[in-house]
Order: sequence, then structure tokens, then C-alpha cells
Amino acid sequence: MKPTALALSIGLATPGCIPHCDNPSDCIGGNVCAADGECHAPNELVSARITWTIAGAAASSTTCPTGSLRIGFVTGYDRYGDPHELVYAPVPCAEGVFSIGNLPSYEQIEVGYDTGDSFAHGQFADPNGDGGAAVDLPASD
Repeated sequence: MKPTALALSIGLATPGCIPHCDNPSDCIGGNVCAADGECHAPNELVSARITWTIAGAAASSTTCPTGSLRIGFVTGYDRYGDPHELVYAPVPCAEGVFSIGNLPSYEQIEVGYDTGDSFAHGQFADPNGDGGAAVDLPASD
């Protein structure tokens, strides 16, 4: 599953790598092709494990009002306060968990129902000490 970029950023490439990558061989100097499609030093990357419930109940095919969710990793904010997010969608709601590695560091996680191009009932959570988060979504989409 490839992420969907919701915001553009302009910056300088990490020394010793090319700015964009599609696979590990695109990065040089010990850098890693991260989930955002850029080369990063390994110590700049984190893992995340996101769990969710629906109105306090375990996620399942009967408790999820829609088949899929969107999960966004907020990496910063623009000058208007809008988040820059690395978004994954569709994520199967009934699974109740989403794990990913090689993420650039992030500030918050947004989880919500997938409307095709945005979040419905998006819930924000701060990552806990191990890089994960848990949210409780409403029962309606």
C-alpha cells in the first residue's frame, strides 16, 4: 500500500542520498528508503502500531460502519495550521490494528473513516512511548 501525499514540502536532500526513492537501492551512504518515499538516516525513522475500537467495542465486520479507514501521520503543520500528513488508505476497519515501519518522525496520528479523499470523524492521537496510539471511533460513518 503506497501512501498518498497530502502536502508538498520543499527542502534539501539529506547529504549522501537522492531526494526521492522507490526501493532501498535508490539510497546511498547507509540511508534507508522510508515510507514517505525519501532517503533518511536509519536513526531518523520510527515504527508505529495503531489500534482502534468502534464506540468502545472491538473492531469487526459487524461493528465497523464502513469497510475502510484512513490513517494519517502528521509530520508538521503549514503556516495556516493545516496538517502535513503521510496518509494510508484504504485500511481495513475490521482488522483493528495497523502497523508500519520506516516512518519519518511524526507528531500526531489521525484515524477516521475513509471517504475516498478525506477523513470522516477523524480522531487525533499523540503517539505513545513506543510510537503507537489507540483511538475510539464513533459507530457512524
